[in-house]
Amino acid sequence: MENLAGVKKCGPVIQKELKAAGIIKLRRIPKLQKNCEVPSPFMGLLIKDSKVVFKLTRAWYYWVVKGDVPLDVARVLYSTKVGKKDVRVNGYCGCPSPEEGAFPKREVLIKLGVYKLSDKKHPFGQSPTYGQLARMCNNGEIQAPRFVDTYHIDSQEGLNFFVRTLKEHYLID
Repeated sequence: MENLAGVKKCGPVIQKELKAAGIIKLRRIPKLQKNCEVPSPFMGLLIKDSKVVFKLTRAWYYWVVKGDVPLDVARVLYSTKVGKKDVRVNGYCGCPSPEEGAFPKREVLIKLGVYKLSDKKHPFGQSPTYGQLARMCNNGEIQAPRFVDTYHIDSQEGLNFFVRTLKEHYLID
């Protein structure tokens, strides 16, 4: 993907990339953020049952996707070469597996006592790191549905694959 950091007239490139991935729903950002990495006038939206379930914003050479991908679908995304390399769980450059970056929703962790609303402390006296949470989930200490809530996508092929996979699993219309 083209590096769009600081490119003021990046709208056409952004629209082209989204369209190539089959994303036709765009939201015009009302006030262009001048201090943003990419001064984009648009964000992509992925819809399910008339509700926005994923938001895509352009960063320098990649797309940032916010929205909940269930662990089983995250595993499908990670099962291919392009998924492992270009569809990065939580944006980590080391390209970890979904098991290392999929967690229950925060409100579930609070309900289970892993986090407390008042002090956000872990039952063992400190807030758990992502690594600790992953271990707790993977070894069965925490049993709740898990999601990857952020991806960084580094290529057009990766973006196309991501959208196609979400459609195939009925996460978007």
